[in-house]
Amino acid sequence: MVRTESVADHHRKAAEHFENAAVHHRMAAEQHERGNEAEALRHTIEARRYHEQGMRHEQEAEKRHAA
Repeated sequence: MVRTESVADHHRKAAEHFENAAVHHRMAAEQHERGNEAEALRHTIEARRYHEQGMRHEQEAEKRHAA
């Protein structure tokens, strides 16, 4: 039997991705404070990637709410 992801599963995954994004934002801030712009940029890009993944899960949850 194939298990389909529930609305709650998508909300949980979104939260995990947003939490990971927050970690990378904090790391980017630390690197900026240390003057390490290359690492700050790398963490900023990672934060954006996690945020986008979280948004995709939120959108899927919204679609399933509407269904």
